[in-house]
Amino acid sequence: MTFDFTDLLGPVLDGRNGKVATSGIAAGKTHIAFYFSASWCPPCRRFTPQLLELYSRKSPELEIVFISSDREETAHNEYFAKMSWIALPYADRDRVKTLREKFGVMGIPQLVLFDARSGEVVVKDIRSLVEKDVAGHHFPYPERHLRTILAHADLIDNTGAVVPRASINGETIAFYFDAPSFLPEMWGRCGAGCGNWASRGTRYSCDQEQFNACESCYATIKETHDSSHTFTAHPPKDLAAESLKVKESLVKAYQAAKVAGQDLEIVSISFAKTAEEHAAHAASFPWLTVAFDDKMDVAFHMAKLYDFAFDETNVVVVDAARNLLNINAMLAFKKEQPFPFLPPYFGELSESWISSNHSILYKQAIVVFPAATQTAEEIAAIEATLTAISNKWNLATTNYVDESCVVVDGKLFEPDFILFTATGTSQMTDFIKRVSGTKAEAVGPTIVLSCYPTREWYSVEVANLSVEAVEHFIADFKSGKLKEEKDANEVEKAAENAEKTASLKEVKQFEKVTTVTTTTTIGKGEDGSIFKTVVKSTAVEFRPFIVEN
Repeated sequence: MTFDFTDLLGPVLDGRNGKVATSGIAAGKTHIAFYFSASWCPPCRRFTPQLLELYSRKSPELEIVFISSDREETAHNEYFAKMSWIALPYADRDRVKTLREKFGVMGIPQLVLFDARSGEVVVKDIRSLVEKDVAGHHFPYPERHLRTILAHADLIDNTGAVVPRASINGETIAFYFDAPSFLPEMWGRCGAGCGNWASRGTRYSCDQEQFNACESCYATIKETHDSSHTFTAHPPKDLAAESLKVKESLVKAYQAAKVAGQDLEIVSISFAKTAEEHAAHAASFPWLTVAFDDKMDVAFHMAKLYDFAFDETNVVVVDAARNLLNINAMLAFKKEQPFPFLPPYFGELSESWISSNHSILYKQAIVVFPAATQTAEEIAAIEATLTAISNKWNLATTNYVDESCVVVDGKLFEPDFILFTATGTSQMTDFIKRVSGTKAEAVGPTIVLSCYPTREWYSVEVANLSVEAVEHFIADFKSGKLKEEKDANEVEKAAENAEKTASLKEVKQFEKVTTVTTTTTIGKGEDGSIFKTVVKSTAVEFRPFIVEN
């Protein structure tokens, strides 16, 4: 018995060789995926070949439905011709909009995975999982808790000798995610031409128009772009050097813990691609490493659990019961914080997108920007206020169950908001400033409420930051007052812009112009006589004339 997807997709879909009845697409399958994509989207064009590879291996159990965001049917047809699966008819644009809203599709590509039997969503977006696993070794990406993952992990020491799993029982563990080599740092979307959403290397930001250019596009546009505009170069982090710094801080903490008799063990999760590379990587550590597996089973599921990429260094600390203590412990080790390396009361956004073990990408957040001329004492006062808020909201609680849920008074607790200061600068702080309308010349602290999942940002400048000011701002957000005020301001701005445009607009009118042309020709006949011919022609046209308001 399988689920009938007709209510979601309509009765008929486009197949490779004609129409397909929606009621039968789940027959014999274990999973259905909705692929939200478009031919004009560079990340989609890069991802589609990877998805084709997965589909070639998993099509007996997986069916994919392409849901197009193309702007023209011709482009849709050309893109769909490169695919091996079925598609929602392009003409059903209203259904596309409904599906995007229903499944929270804020950007593409997005691949929503369903259970073919129940019709329930298994994973909201498996794109990043497919990118890590195009061979489909781990499909359909079941949820695994840390204890389950570790139960299948073989451990080795730096000589390659197998170590019993029981040797780490009762220990606080720092999991060290690392790779033997790194690509240049990925920073995001190039807005200068290529549109690559996974640009790496040096980032060039236009100081006037607030867009980023990759190295190749910058080399092209710097000759043609507005010459009055300036660009700031942002060299990429040296990820190998960053990895080495983290390793050095871990070694120092590890040695100190052994001297102090603290129950700390470090376990490396290596993203090495070959057995030889993995062996050399493991030999460089004084602690244990998860043994090599050509399917990278433990590395894959650990990275999935904590939402990590394969080309970045991270450290996660769990307690002896394998409950999460700090998902962003790399900062704790680099700053030489004491065992057991707990997270701070609030995050610094220029250093990390994570606070209280939650990312600003997935959780509502309060971000406080200091005034343009804030003193060290005033910044300290901001930090004291956020510490007070963190204590009041129980964000400092460190008793976790499994991966994310905090226990407060015996009950599971999920914070509504996480907290950040933004005293430094980064791509994220610049982005939050811009979308929230935070003033560069603010004379007091600015509170920003960020709701990244719904693309909402609000800001208010205050004379003095206080717990009451933050909570009042949140109350206005929850009541809808902030949105109402923002919508009203946007309507007012739109009216002002329309009025300004109208005052400058050229109003074209037409006048009727009649032109009479007289042509006189004097000639000589064959008999020698002289004659004159007069021809009159009249032309009528309508010529525009311009009146300035």
